[in-house]
Amino acid sequence: MDHYQGVKGVTSDADVASGAVQVIAPEHFMEHALAEDVHARNAMAQRASNQYGLRLPRDEMGLVDNGLGKCLSIGTAS
Repeated sequence: MDHYQGVKGVTSDADVASGAVQVIAPEHFMEHALAEDVHARNAMAQRASNQYGLRLPRDEMGLVDNGLGKCLSIGTAS
């Protein structure tokens, strides 16, 4: 989700439909993005668990992870 979802955080369907905002993506982007999720879902989930230290304790000292961000967004993907 952190690589290509979340566009509705900066624009809306109405802006795209009206032409006020143009979305530029490679041909067949959505097809390939969805196929990647189907094929690699388990491996990507395990990697995220390791990267973000999801099974490690969190306390007043913070958390241990290996990601650029401190955790994944909890918003709605778009």
